[in-house]
Amino acid sequence: MRVLPEDVASWERRLRAAGRKPTTVATYRKGVETFLTWCERNSVDQTLAPETVFDWIDAMQQVGNRPATIRTHVLAVKRFSKWLASEDDQDDPLRRVQPPTAKAPRIEFPTDAEMDALFKVCDGKLFVDRRDLAVIRFLASTGARASECLRMTTDDLNLDERVALLRHTKSGEARTVTFSPKTEYALDRYLRARRTHKRAKDGALWLGANSGTFGYKALYATLQVRSKAAGIRPVRPHVLRHYWAHSSLSKGVSTLAVQASGGWSDARMLSERYGASLAQARAVQEFQAKGWDE
Repeated sequence: MRVLPEDVASWERRLRAAGRKPTTVATYRKGVETFLTWCERNSVDQTLAPETVFDWIDAMQQVGNRPATIRTHVLAVKRFSKWLASEDDQDDPLRRVQPPTAKAPRIEFPTDAEMDALFKVCDGKLFVDRRDLAVIRFLASTGARASECLRMTTDDLNLDERVALLRHTKSGEARTVTFSPKTEYALDRYLRARRTHKRAKDGALWLGANSGTFGYKALYATLQVRSKAAGIRPVRPHVLRHYWAHSSLSKGVSTLAVQASGGWSDARMLSERYGASLAQARAVQEFQAKGWDE
């Protein structure tokens, strides 16, 4: 359900007509505007879809927004969605979306075994297989945001140096990221398959199966299909960024290096966000290494 500017204005009029206090109207408006601004900055369609809202929630958690603030924003968007659906005589697309609690969220990310299964189901010879494996490995290997990755051009890749230039970042400042040898090989295979594509001369790095584009919706759908085929929990684009950050820190990469490569503005947020998950993972590894028996 696409959102138009006049929809928000109409909703505000409805709230005032219902006797809502000015402060309440302002709070609701801020929540919806925060969602729409995030969509615009990340080149995501401004539609009220569960997958879009889930990734917006992930993004707010990622930058360290307070849990109570996130919950307030999500509730505002849900109320707006319910009103808009009733006005257009449609089903509310967000009716089953549960807002996060006011408590600090638990970081969820795939295990190494789940990622291996995801890679395996993409290991084919078709164009979509080469593309899917390349884009998934790239996101998991660099920690790039989906919007940063999807707006890359072929000129932004340097396979020989194993680096990529992300020009369209959240901060507006370009940054360079590096990737693994396996990602390098996956990208090389994708680029070779890309040469025979109908749109091979286009500058965009990622192409659709035929003549269409490969944007956020296509990436999201791809991950859902591949996750189901791999028999693992559904993987969303932003979850791959969680996986990269946790894996990097667990391998001993410094917080400052992860901060710089991931494009975060505050290293303290990284420690707060991933410190607990990292400690839990290390505790499990230590107990398993001891080989304890009951």
